[in-house]
Amino acid sequence: MTCKNTTVHKILIPTTLFGPVYLYQHLAISDTCIFEKHESYLKQSFRNRYQIGAPNKIQDLSIPVKKINGNNTLSSEIEIDYSSDWIGQHLKSMDTAYHSSPFHLYYIDYIAEEFNKKHIKLWDLNEALFLLLRKWLNLNFEIEYTQDYHNYYKDLCDLRTDLHPKKSWHKESSKNYTQCFDDKFGFRLGLSIIDLLFNLGPESSLFLKN
Repeated sequence: MTCKNTTVHKILIPTTLFGPVYLYQHLAISDTCIFEKHESYLKQSFRNRYQIGAPNKIQDLSIPVKKINGNNTLSSEIEIDYSSDWIGQHLKSMDTAYHSSPFHLYYIDYIAEEFNKKHIKLWDLNEALFLLLRKWLNLNFEIEYTQDYHNYYKDLCDLRTDLHPKKSWHKESSKNYTQCFDDKFGFRLGLSIIDLLFNLGPESSLFLKN
């Protein structure tokens, strides 16, 4: 089941790093967010990457990871690779893209603090950031976790495969908001939730729920 049906109250998602705005529009009207804890890790997805509105293009930022069990590594077991300075790169890219946005300074220190804790597992970093986002966005859904893996669920909005940069689901939203560089590019669909936060701040909650 996809999220076309707005009466669906439970959403199943993979672990997600700064997921797209459209995901949070669905979470804002849902009762429960269920995280898939027993899937094999899918590379080049929103599990370890996100998209921001840079001055010249939509920029992909990704966290390098290590598959400790090869292609059979579960998403919950993926480790973060700190051999390169990805933290500095991400924070610099956010500053370049959003230093002129109204609320960048309000949130960026909290993000930097979480990055610099240097969590061993991607799952733990993503979960910590997700809980911050839920608080900042004033969202009240419950969080649950799968107990085993199933290919299909009848009564859930299953986004495990849809949450991928190469698919178009995250760009289907028709709602616009003020973005940096919109005088140059117009509205850019599909960006990370931090694009919304840096630009709208506390009003992000109302935007998602209306």
